[in-house]
Order: sequence, then structure tokens, then C-alpha cells
Amino acid sequence: MQDWTDANQLQVMPVEDVALPVVIMGTSPFMGAGQFGERSFFYRQTFYDNPENITSLLRYVASSGVVAVQLMLYPPIIKAFIAARKECEIELLAVPTIGPHEVEADLQTAKDLKAPVAILHGALVDHLDLHQLSELCDKIRAEHLIPGLATHAPLKSVPLLEKSHVDYGFWMAPLNPAGYMLMDRDKTISIYESCSKPILAKKTLAAGRISPSQALPFITTVKTVKWVTIGITSEQEADETLAEARRIWERN
Repeated sequence: MQDWTDANQLQVMPVEDVALPVVIMGTSPFMGAGQFGERSFFYRQTFYDNPENITSLLRYVASSGVVAVQLMLYPPIIKAFIAARKECEIELLAVPTIGPHEVEADLQTAKDLKAPVAILHGALVDHLDLHQLSELCDKIRAEHLIPGLATHAPLKSVPLLEKSHVDYGFWMAPLNPAGYMLMDRDKTISIYESCSKPILAKKTLAAGRISPSQALPFITTVKTVKWVTIGITSEQEADETLAEARRIWERN
């Protein structure tokens, strides 16, 4: 099986002692997540209820040189990811979110998938129980993974955790030019730019409301943002998104 580092066609950026590809495929559409509005039910039927369609799309994206996947650890998505690894013969890189309910079981799954990082779910992080978050990050580090923190409320969570004793390695946080899920876009960007930790941007296409050619150049203007996760639901979307990604981040 080919290592992801050989199949990857885009730049990588480090977090601590691990390199992650700049572009990471998202999996929120595969769950039929609510932010996709009237498309949510269609996505759930197409992907979650038919994981072979997830596998097919992961294979297509991997053939285009994007080999990291931001995994939501639901059984159909895990099944599809493992199948895609086998079928495309590439050790696709798992970048999983763990929790909010079965954190220890999810952490074991992350290890089984050979993930180098584990991102705590935003529902845990935004509760801002610093003692709990510190314990969970310590458990992740004890398994030799780098803990990340996801947030749905960066204006609240980022400043507090920046000042805390919680030992995390990076953020996964929303960023897009439309200000979707940012409350106050300019204030949020200011907070991001003062972060001591690097950021994996999510919600970058504002749940399909804006195009890659609008979103991705904007992402590059925030210097603490090192990676981007992008949900893709068709080969046509993959072609459009990855053409723009290559223009910005193609590997030299």
C-alpha cells in the first residue's frame, strides 16, 4: 500500500512533530448535517445510508492527490474510509474528530486508523470545562496522538483556552469570507491572528453557499490558518475545488 506522503500532491504544514496536508477532505455532508439545509436529507440518503458512495468519492479525491480525510467517527463513514484505503491502495490519512459521547472508544478507533491527531468535538470544547478538557487532552497525548480542539464558538472558546493550562496542539475552527458561523467575522479573524496555536479551518465554503474560488484565497490571508477541510459531494465539486486548491497549494 502506498504511503499518503507519496500520493499527496499538495503542500504539507507541521503541527508539532507531525506533518498534515494543507487540504483535508471533510465528511460532514456524508452525515446529512443540518447546516446543509434542504440538501441534508438527500446527502444522508446518498452517503450515510449508502457508504459505498462515500468510498467511491474518497477514491476519486485521492486519485486527484488529496489523501487526508477529516473523519467523523460514525460506522458508515469509518467503513467507507477503510474500504477506500483498500481499493485505492493508499494509506489515506485519518484526521478524526472524537466525542462528544464515546470519547475513549473514539480515541481507540483513531489509534486503530493510525491517526496522528485526535480532535475533540466542539460540543465538548465549547462547554469550557477546563478540567475535563485538560484530562482529555492528556489522555490523547498518552496515546501518542496530538490533541486538537474543535469549536463552533470561537469568540468565546479561543480566548479562554489560549490562556488556559490545557495542553492542546491546534484548533479546528470556522472561517469563510461570508462570515457564516463566525458571529462577528472581523473580530473572529483578529482572535485567530493572535492565536499561539495553528488553525485547521472548517466551514470554509459556508455549507456550499460560496465557491472555492471565493473561499480558498480568503483563507490564505489569515496567517495562523495552516490547513483547510472542505466537504465534497460529487466528482464535479471535487474537480472545481481541487483545481483552486492546486493553484494555491500545489506541491513543488
